[in-house]
Amino acid sequence: MKATGPARPSLTAQLQEKLRTDREQTEAIASAELAKLAENLSRSSKAALDAIETDTIAQLRRVRDDLDGIAERQRRWPLWTVLTCITTAGVLFILLWLATSWARLDLKTALIERRSAQLVLDTLSDGTKGVTFQTSTDGRQFLVGPAGSRAEICNGSPCIELPKE
Repeated sequence: MKATGPARPSLTAQLQEKLRTDREQTEAIASAELAKLAENLSRSSKAALDAIETDTIAQLRRVRDDLDGIAERQRRWPLWTVLTCITTAGVLFILLWLATSWARLDLKTALIERRSAQLVLDTLSDGTKGVTFQTSTDGRQFLVGPAGSRAEICNGSPCIELPKE
């Protein structure tokens, strides 16, 4: 047993040494792989972060350009509104002026026609010796003589004797 006894500790020691060496190699390999993985992840994260930053900057530029366009349209909107209102008011003023000019011309024509009709009526009134024609409220029509005239029957029909002037 003595011959196998010392060999055992050396075999155990060799196994332990072998296990320690294997563990150190495994840890070294794992550490190297983890370092590579960390470096790859770091590069990937940096690339992704750079891509996100580039996309964000581009998107912010587009939004800023859109907002600048909206702001420009809002600055021009009052100008267009004012121009539209002035144009509308001008067109309405011109239309009203034309309508009143036409109405004044029509009124002048009506006044001239009224004066001429009044002259014709005055001439007719002089020729009728004051005899007028009237319609009653119930629609009957009468011939009315001037003040001082008398009604008579001539040849079976009513007639009016006019006063002497």
